Amino acid sequence: MQPTMSSMLTDAATLMAIGMLSVFLFLVVLTLLVSALTKLAPMPASAGNEKRSSSQGTQSEAGQPNAAQMAAIATAVTQYRAAHESPARD
Repeated sequence: MQPTMSSMLTDAATLMAIGMLSVFLFLVVLTLLVSALTKLAPMPASAGNEKRSSSQGTQSEAGQPNAAQMAAIATAVTQYRAAHESPARD
């Protein structure tokens, strides 16, 4: 005996609901584990005081580019404008 269309749709809906519920439960458990791990193993106090990556070491304390970076930016802008000149407008 072949399954009817309604029984196949019921089976499909059941399978979809089980799949969605299992993914939802997995994400809830994952979220709980991550938040528990955050509380159990907080970041050391010295980690926040350390310098960031060396790429930020070239900037001043205010986050502004230094003189060498400003010169490189100005040169790049000048070269770009020279290479991409628009035709004279009338």
